[in-house]
Amino acid sequence: MHGYRSVDFLIVPTPDADLGLVCPSCGEPGSQVQMQFLSRYHPLTFLGLLGGILPALLIASITRQNARVRVPHCSKCAEVKRLAAQVRIVAILAVVLWIALGCGLILVDHLGLGLAVMAHGAFSGIFVALVSTRLTGLRLVQVDGAWAILAGVSPLYFERAGIPELPAPAYLKQYQPDLLAPFMDE
Repeated sequence: MHGYRSVDFLIVPTPDADLGLVCPSCGEPGSQVQMQFLSRYHPLTFLGLLGGILPALLIASITRQNARVRVPHCSKCAEVKRLAAQVRIVAILAVVLWIALGCGLILVDHLGLGLAVMAHGAFSGIFVALVSTRLTGLRLVQVDGAWAILAGVSPLYFERAGIPELPAPAYLKQYQPDLLAPFMDE
């Protein structure tokens, strides 16, 4: 495994980063290794929704960042990940049902109630899906050239996998040697 630690972030080379044999969620030995495709959109992408769905999709397709990572999971974390995927599926189905219920209410001349039901269902389902995604596993923070920055890594992973701290860049060494002296490996 070639990578570095920077505070609570894991910095790994792309493409096809390999996280070794330690579960990044809990730090236990990993028994199942799977390839994960992580994606990230720029936060301002969602402002494109103000112009409609087509501009938002266009901006999202241009600003999307991807990384492929081989991730080991212990049996417990693999089960949690599987359960979170099932929760996301149920949340999507609930959104569809709430929207269908809202459409039905609109058709029987309850426009305000129908719109309220649709909005409630959509926001609730999206919230549940986002929370279940955030609570389980790695998140792609940024892809910077040949390196991917990942969040959601357990501190035990850094210890047990032996991930070194990110060394200071060479240009900082020449400009601020006194300030960086305690952090430099000579």
